[in-house]
Amino acid sequence: LLLLLAPSSALVIPSSTLRARPLLPRTPLILSAAAAAADTPKTPLSVSVLNLSKNIVCGGFLSLPAGVAACALAPTRSTLLPAGALMALMGLLSAYCFLLIGRACAMTKASTYRGAWEAATGAPGPPVAAALAAKTGATCLSYSMILADMSAQLLGLARTPALLGTTSTLLLPLCLLDTSKTFALLRFSSALGLGATAYVVAFMALRCAQRVTSVPALAAGAVAGGAPFGGLSAGCLVYVSMLATAYMAHYNAPKFLAESGGGTDDGAARFGKLVLWAFGISALSFFSIATFGFLTFGAAASGNVLTNYATTDALASWARGAIALSLLAGYPFAFDNLRESALEALKSAGVKLPVRAVSAALLAALTAAAAALTDLGFVAAFAGATLGSAIIYVMPSIMFRAAATTKLAALEKGGTWSGDNPPTTTRQQVARLRVEAAAARGITVTGLVLMALGGGVTVMKKLAAA
Repeated sequence: LLLLLAPSSALVIPSSTLRARPLLPRTPLILSAAAAAADTPKTPLSVSVLNLSKNIVCGGFLSLPAGVAACALAPTRSTLLPAGALMALMGLLSAYCFLLIGRACAMTKASTYRGAWEAATGAPGPPVAAALAAKTGATCLSYSMILADMSAQLLGLARTPALLGTTSTLLLPLCLLDTSKTFALLRFSSALGLGATAYVVAFMALRCAQRVTSVPALAAGAVAGGAPFGGLSAGCLVYVSMLATAYMAHYNAPKFLAESGGGTDDGAARFGKLVLWAFGISALSFFSIATFGFLTFGAAASGNVLTNYATTDALASWARGAIALSLLAGYPFAFDNLRESALEALKSAGVKLPVRAVSAALLAALTAAAAALTDLGFVAAFAGATLGSAIIYVMPSIMFRAAATTKLAALEKGGTWSGDNPPTTTRQQVARLRVEAAAARGITVTGLVLMALGGGVTVMKKLAAA
């Protein structure tokens, strides 16, 4: 994975090595802008890093301490070692697949996830659009569920009235905004949301150091030294599923690619830096939350770890408010994709509705579902194991491999690299593309396994707890 995540600028096959061919324009192989990128102003790298980090780090990470505890039969401090390794591995794999989506868009000149899938594979796009809509819907649902818990404790109201009040006064105005052109307008809210997340990390670190939970019954659940790793269990699959949801932002990869100005060498390098910085910041945030929450509550950590802290803890109340602020700042990123998927589906069916009406209807449905569900851990794990694995691993690897195979076949037939004394750099680049195409098949298999095993184990654990 470290090899595959090397700077993309080193992988570009010069256009001079290619003959003009249909479907193979003279653009950089790895990261040219999507078709619509020419009309999209380049966004400063710092702004894109803020927005992508906020897109990833929103609220699903609150279930990670419970996921770490699920990795072992008898959780101990040493359980953090395999849990941390899994978190790093999934972060690298998720970042690489985020890059694959951009590269597939480049080779097919597509401007959307669905467009890249259709152009690369020739397969129908509606199933992909449906998967994207379902996953972003599940993401928004998990955010609404956290908001329900946080607002109920902050306002001292029952869960449903608190959710309705928060949705009608705060979420609805945000969801009616038009973010279809660019995410640059969200830079200030993204910075504010990341600052709120930093406060939550600092608060959890403080309580972990003090070993003060304000809930005596939870003291027995605090971890202590014991057997190595505490005896790893099948719950690791649930944890991996949570990580798949936590790192989820791949539905917006084409838009971030376009905003990076990917049609130039500078744009290619900017997109690579964007992915590395944003996923690095996200991984650090996730590991901090998982570590401090697990060391404080151990096996007693709930699906939303902030609910473990007493309502009389003033700093915990501020942390709940900070998470609510973080969710409000991140909600438009997922909701934008959900709304676009819904509008595209309606357009295909010949139905035309006002954008704001669609937004209000979607938010109403999400609110009703969030009021009925209370287990964030199950929602995050199941969605991550099925839809998340498909969108993050399975579909990007399939469409990249299809696009790369088409590119390699064209080069073998007419590319100058296959003639006498081909340039060494071109030979190396083509060889690497072949390796990556083969690796993409392995990623596809890995994603399918995660979908099947992770989803099955999650459901079984839920049924066993019922």
